[in-house]
Amino acid sequence: MIGYMLSSDQLNQNDLSVPSFKTSIESLCGSNRNEGIRGQTSFGSIFEQHGLGVAYPSLANPKPGSRTYFSGGYITRNYSSKINAIQTELPNDIRTGSNKRINAQHFAQAIVEYMQINNLLVSK
Repeated sequence: MIGYMLSSDQLNQNDLSVPSFKTSIESLCGSNRNEGIRGQTSFGSIFEQHGLGVAYPSLANPKPGSRTYFSGGYITRNYSSKINAIQTELPNDIRTGSNKRINAQHFAQAIVEYMQINNLLVSK
């Protein structure tokens, strides 16, 4: 699960551009909040492309439906006004299974790719 401070009820809507929906990545979304949160360049989509399992929201899985969904925790709620923040909830087998080292590498690669695609890495 990828937390952007949106509830499952909000993510189950077709249009995420509702002004009252405040996300933890407002400045990254620009004019297309749907793309930023569950489109091709969203962290959930990139997470899935790196073989880390199903992510809600993503292009392939845009809505959590009736599944339990965590919108983001204390740090996301309290510091996202100062920075862009995304909270992830990883399944136990991803974190502790026999492939945890490979999964950690894939997770790191997904973060870097997300940052590159969304022009968040500063090069010298």
